[in-house]
Amino acid sequence: EVIGTAGLIQKARRAGARVRVVYLTNGDHDEIAFKIDAGRFALTPREYLAMGERRRRESAAAAEFLGLEKGDLIFLGYPDFGTMHIWEQHWGPAPAFSNDLTRASAVPYPDNFSYRAPYKGESIVADLLRILKEYRPTAIFVTMPADFNADHQAAWCFLSLAVLEAGFQTRPPDVFLFLVH
Repeated sequence: EVIGTAGLIQKARRAGARVRVVYLTNGDHDEIAFKIDAGRFALTPREYLAMGERRRRESAAAAEFLGLEKGDLIFLGYPDFGTMHIWEQHWGPAPAFSNDLTRASAVPYPDNFSYRAPYKGESIVADLLRILKEYRPTAIFVTMPADFNADHQAAWCFLSLAVLEAGFQTRPPDVFLFLVH
């Protein structure tokens, strides 16, 4: 959000627009960066979760710098580096995705919107539908499906399905794409 839309967020806030940022993941799977930060090769699942919480706080601080408040941020908490796997393989009777670093198969962060939701496609779509219906956005900015990051690709996939399933009675929100990687 900061790399792709920071200027737009600031401009919208100055114009008095309501802005909400939805984070699909907390960023709990940056294995190499976490190991460098910790100064060792082996980290526990609890430490990966703590790093995800740290990334959430960093995202919140960046959003505050852009003029957003805590209530403008919605953290879903799905698995970083796992959402495309969920899109491709974890629907219906398939078991929930299991994050190999955190050992979680459901959203483990108590302060997140989706706390305890299983890592399944229908969970993510249901959360996005709930957000779309509650906030009724007129414009949505999402990472491009051509982005090299699989989570960014999955964000577009899940959002597209949620917008289709929302069945807007009036005009659906305009969806704009931005590239990060």
